[in-house]
Amino acid sequence: MDNKKIKEAIDRKISKTPLFTEADRRRFYENRRKPKRRWMPAVPQVMSVLLVFLLISGSVYFINSGNPFENPADTPEQKLEDVPPPAPEESPTDEVKEIVEEIKNLIKTYHFSPETAQTLRELGEEVTQTRGPDGPGVDEIDGYMSTGDYIFLKGDNFNYSNTLSRGNIPSIEHFQREELGVFLRIKRGEVHSSATITYLSQDKEQLIQERYTTNGLHQDFEKVIGSNQPVEMQPLVQESIAQSLDKNPESLTKSDLLELEELKIDASNLNGIYDWASDPEVFRSMKNLRKLTLNQVKVSGELLKGIPHLEQVTFIGPTLDDLSNVAEGLQQVRYLNIQDSSFRGNADDILKLKSLNIVRLDKSIVTDYEKLQFEGIDVRW
Repeated sequence: MDNKKIKEAIDRKISKTPLFTEADRRRFYENRRKPKRRWMPAVPQVMSVLLVFLLISGSVYFINSGNPFENPADTPEQKLEDVPPPAPEESPTDEVKEIVEEIKNLIKTYHFSPETAQTLRELGEEVTQTRGPDGPGVDEIDGYMSTGDYIFLKGDNFNYSNTLSRGNIPSIEHFQREELGVFLRIKRGEVHSSATITYLSQDKEQLIQERYTTNGLHQDFEKVIGSNQPVEMQPLVQESIAQSLDKNPESLTKSDLLELEELKIDASNLNGIYDWASDPEVFRSMKNLRKLTLNQVKVSGELLKGIPHLEQVTFIGPTLDDLSNVAEGLQQVRYLNIQDSSFRGNADDILKLKSLNIVRLDKSIVTDYEKLQFEGIDVRW
């Protein structure tokens, strides 16, 4: 059987219509001749490059970070603060504070020893050194032996001896012009010594003074803010304070009241008795007044009590019949002079003063003065 007959037999068995037509044949060959389009042929190359980049970046991060799996919450604070912040520049105010604290610590630790003076010269400059009488004629209780002034953080154009008169402290203008930063005055005595530090406030509008004394009453520096502010008081009192300090009455300030150590108010040229009744703040501001003389002046014990370190008091004239009106303000007094007063009391009246060591009196008035001697009080006339 030839091929044609075989084909016809198969066609009759399957279908009369041939499986593959001529059109199918042409379509098959045409598709083989046309190349197939590939979807995004560059994607594999891009993915390969990206994978290499990720591998390199991961390696660099692993090397730099040490342990990439470490929890940041577990990191010590020291690691978070490896780079310290830059230190702020020191301002003049900071320098002043450091000097003031160094002076205070030095004096509170070593008081007024020669070693203290030597250290102060190393910190600053000693501009004056004055020795005063140290005999009994100066003070019944204590005579200052020497006074020394020191300046710190000195400016280039400040000459203390040419700028200030003897005994004065620099004005606020000297500090504001930065001619100096700190001024220190030390008074050394056989019994009592004192140190007064003066410097400018942070706002540069007022002076601040801190004072330390070795009188056994306070063992720390007492601060007065606004020491350059003017004060107002009764004219006679103001004139007396100015005379004691050798200053102009119109220019008295809180600083002057702080410097005041001796005061005499003499009203003997006035008619009658002068009543000293200033603002209590005036009395409290006289923190270092130690010696007070009142001639024909009356004052209450309540006001005298405001003077914290009063040690010597002299009454002159017809202002004192007994001590009942003033005893409250004399409890710290160690020396009392009533010899030329109108005192008509007795020894028991005087014994009310708990700190009294020396009394000068008229023994024809206080006839029982031996009671005072028996109690260990030095009686003089």
